[in-house]
Amino acid sequence: MKRFLNSSLVVMICLGIMAFSSMLMAEEKTDKAEKAKVLPKVAVKLLVGKGVSDDTAASLTEILCTQIMTHQKYQVLCASDVKAILVATQQTALIGNCDDNACYEALGKALNTPYLIVGTVGKVGKVYTISLSLISTETKTAKNRVSHEVTGNESKLIEGIKLAADKLVGK
Repeated sequence: MKRFLNSSLVVMICLGIMAFSSMLMAEEKTDKAEKAKVLPKVAVKLLVGKGVSDDTAASLTEILCTQIMTHQKYQVLCASDVKAILVATQQTALIGNCDDNACYEALGKALNTPYLIVGTVGKVGKVYTISLSLISTETKTAKNRVSHEVTGNESKLIEGIKLAADKLVGK
């Protein structure tokens, strides 16, 4: 009788472990399905430097891309990705002087992105300014605009661009 109870207990424990494992696997599949949701695409155009070097503007653009990606709200095409795509499709003229709504719409269509992030990094006296806009390429309107000021040396722009990105996409 004691041996029967021990066997029954072992079987019940095994069944419990199997049920628990099945529950965990189902939960994992749900997590994967949620992550597989299609996010809207956003292209990040190279920031325009006003009072800062082109290298600084390019570096801050890459940091901006990385920070936008951390929010997991958009599939992000960084400026370097955008340029590579346009070169590959021989549409490099779009990247050069794109600063009006018609160009933003054409760029969005070329990249198949409903959003475009554009901006500037400038310096006025001893204050750096970061201005970013999230443009809908379909409606040709700004979905959001942010401005952020940074005082101190140029290296403080790294944290400044991250904060501006967080404000832009709504952290």
